[in-house]
Amino acid sequence: MSWPRPETGKPVPSAAGPITSHGVGLIRPLEATARKSGVQILLEHKMVGLIRENPASGRVLGVTVDNKGTKLNIRAKKGVIIATGGSTGNVNFRRIFDPRLTEEYHGVAGEPWS
Repeated sequence: MSWPRPETGKPVPSAAGPITSHGVGLIRPLEATARKSGVQILLEHKMVGLIRENPASGRVLGVTVDNKGTKLNIRAKKGVIIATGGSTGNVNFRRIFDPRLTEEYHGVAGEPWS
């Protein structure tokens, strides 16, 4: 299955299927749309906490991130999107689905940021 094109909502041509049927086929169009809308994308930043109205409840006002050992608080203007990459970096979790994927299967693309 290929992800539909965000611009049209229609399926991609079958020849493009191999490059659009995986996560990148969803993320790249979302990235392009976000950049066009003025969203700033920060690389090499790891979210380490949410900033909320109250410590354990209320609206999310921003995030705390770690950038190469420096902690930063980033205030949200309109919202916070929380997303993760795949679970291939988590040995125990991936072995639930395929017990053969033991510790020696490492080197996930994008580590340590995925």
